[in-house]
Formats: sequence, structure tokens, C-alpha cells
Amino acid sequence: FNDMAGRIQEAQETLEAKVEARTQALTQSLDDLSAAQDRLVQTEKLASLGQLTAGIAHEIKNPLNFVNNFAELSTELVQELRELVDSAGTALPPEKKALLDPALADVVEQAASITVQDLFDANRARGLLGTQMRLFMDRYDALLTPTLPIPAFGAGLLQPADPDAKGKWVNWTPFTYPFNLTQQPAASVPCGFTAAGLPAGLHVIGRMFDDKTVLRISEAFEQATDFHKARPQGY
Repeated sequence: FNDMAGRIQEAQETLEAKVEARTQALTQSLDDLSAAQDRLVQTEKLASLGQLTAGIAHEIKNPLNFVNNFAELSTELVQELRELVDSAGTALPPEKKALLDPALADVVEQAASITVQDLFDANRARGLLGTQMRLFMDRYDALLTPTLPIPAFGAGLLQPADPDAKGKWVNWTPFTYPFNLTQQPAASVPCGFTAAGLPAGLHVIGRMFDDKTVLRISEAFEQATDFHKARPQGY
């Protein structure tokens, strides 16, 4: 009887081990299937985006239509991003914030109030601005502006007269930051000095993807003027 009971116990343990192994295998298979399904969904979404962008050469004839279609197709992805951000939390712990440079802490505070929808809307507006500039630049090889509308100011500040160390640099960079938004190549070339001996720059802006023309204009200006080799009096 004891021998039979032992064999029954051994068979039961063997069966339980096989069931456990099979359960683990099925669980792994389900996990793999779920991961594959997620990859398939993302692949389909990216394929849809790729299919849309693949026709950019044709759609560029109607760039506003391209931007609108791309924005509509991205809505679902933006919603997923919103859910991820909400689940992760965006607040910076006070002890971490205290370690930041005051100007950077100011940027973090501003960013905390920006929603994913705000970002989506801003990116769509950026696309429209880029489209307008591409159409505008069809008539010109390049644009020339001052690099800055003001002379250089003290090091360590983000704007002139910045007593609270919270600078809004977009207030004094009207000739430069817009072309970051429109994704146009640009270069700043030395073009002389102010009456106080501070350096001044010539800003060269080209068409999108036309970096070569920007570099050629910059080189030609340097060869014609030699400002890049000059030094203000007293230095």
C-alpha cells in the first residue's frame, strides 16, 4: 500500500510540474502574442504615416492639404502620448527643481502648463508657417537680416536687464528662432562691431534643405569683407 501511495504521490508531482511548465509556456505565448499584436498595430500606424509621407512630392503641390491630412492621421498617436504622459506624471520634485539653474527652472514651470494638445496644436501651426515660408522662398535664393536686433549684453543673462534671472529669449531673437520653427538652414556671419566694440552678425537664411547656398553666401561675404578676422580696438 505504501509503495502504491508513493507512486501516486510521484505521479501527482510529475503531473503538477508538467502543468506548471505548460502554464508558463502558455503565459509566455500569450505575452509574445500580445507584444506582436502591439507591434502590428504600431506598424500599421507607421505604415499609414509612411504611405502619406511617401506622396509628399505630389502633395507638395498642395502643401496645406498635406499638413492637414498628416495632422488628422496623427490624432490617435497624440492621444496615446497624452495617456502615457498622464500615467507617468510630469511634476518635477521640489528637491530636484532646487538644483536647476533659475532660468531653466523658469522654463520647466512654463512647460508644466503645456498640455499634449497644446503641443499638437503648436506643431500644426508650425507646419503651416513652414508651408508659407517655403512658398515665399520660391521667389528668393536667401534672406538677409541682422542676427540680433540688439547689441550683446552681459554673460549669464537670458535677456537684457534681467533682474529676476528669468529670461524670455524669444523676446530678443525675432530674426533667428522663427527659422528653427520653419526648419530652414541659417548662418550668422561676423559683419563688424558696434560703437562700443561689441560684435555684430549678418544672418543668412536659405530655403529648406538648401544648406549649400547658405554656406556659399557666408563664404563669399567673409572673402569680400574679412570681418571674421577683425578685432575690436583694445583687444
